[in-house]
Amino acid sequence: MNTNSLEKFEVLNSEMLASVEGGKKVVSMGNGMYCYDGTLKCWSNPSEIWGIAGKVIVNGWINYGPWIPRP
Repeated sequence: MNTNSLEKFEVLNSEMLASVEGGKKVVSMGNGMYCYDGTLKCWSNPSEIWGIAGKVIVNGWINYGPWIPRP
């Protein structure tokens, strides 16, 4: 069985990682919405939104089901 091994590689230390530039800061707006800091580009995370919606539905059913009169 022939296996290839890494012969040339470079170890990243903390100084090299600190010198890395780029990327944008992402801000969580809550409930699955995210935006880049300082720009108007936003996106949503559907799986997070569905999880939150499920919790709202279940809690509403438990707290205000058909057996409890509405306030």
